[in-house]
Amino acid sequence: MTLEDAIDKVMGRPTQSSLRLAPLADYAIEQLEYHGLPGVKGGSSGELRIKGLARSKDWDVAYDFAGKPRLLLSLKSIRKAPVWNQGLIEGTWFIMFDSRKPKGTRVLDAAKVQNEGDAFFQSLLRELKIREPAVPFTKSIS
Repeated sequence: MTLEDAIDKVMGRPTQSSLRLAPLADYAIEQLEYHGLPGVKGGSSGELRIKGLARSKDWDVAYDFAGKPRLLLSLKSIRKAPVWNQGLIEGTWFIMFDSRKPKGTRVLDAAKVQNEGDAFFQSLLRELKIREPAVPFTKSIS
C-alpha cells in the first residue's frame, strides 16, 4: 500500500470512526516491516492499550520484545509531555495533504514526504537497535 492509498482510505471513512486512521497504521506497520522490523501489531486489528507511568494509553502500532512494548506509535497525539513511559523515544512525521484534490494526488510534495517518512522509520529503528540490540531485525540497521 502506498501513502496515497492509505490517505485515500482514511478520507473515505467517517470522521467519527474509531478505526478511521487504521489504514495509516497499516501503512506504518508495512513500512516498519519493509525497513527491517517484522511482527509489529495494531492497525486494522485495533488500538493496543499499553500501561504507562500515570495511566494506560491506546496506541495505534506496537512492537513487543521480551514481553514488553519496545516501540509504540500514536498517529494522533505525538506530544512532548507528559511522558507515557520511561525512556520514550519522541519522533514526528508531518504529512501535508489536501483533501480537496482527487484520489492519488492528495499528498503535497510527495517525494519530500516519502524521504521524510523513510528517515522517520529508519531513525526509530536505529534508536530501537541501540536500546535493544537483541531485536531480530531482518535488515541491517545503521
